[in-house]
Amino acid sequence: MRRKVCVALSTKLLEQSYQGNFDTGILVGGGDDYLAAVRKAKELGKKIEFAGFNVRAGSEFTRTVDKFTSLDEIVNKVLSEPER
Repeated sequence: MRRKVCVALSTKLLEQSYQGNFDTGILVGGGDDYLAAVRKAKELGKKIEFAGFNVRAGSEFTRTVDKFTSLDEIVNKVLSEPER
C-alpha cells in the first residue's frame, strides 16, 4: 500500500509541475521515495520544501530539496518546554 501512495504522490507532483500549477511544492512525510520526482520538478523550475520525521539532515534527499524542516526537532522542542 505504501508503495502505491508514493507512486501516486510522485505522479501528482510531476503532473502539477508540468502543468505549471504551483511555484513551491511542500512534501510532508516520506523522503527518498520521492527523490526522482523532486529532481524533475526542480528541473522544471519548481521549489520543493520538505518536512519529515527520522530523516538524516545530510541525506541526498535533504540536500536536493530547497528547504528541509526536521519534525523531530520541532517535537523535541515542544516536549522540552515547561508546561504553562
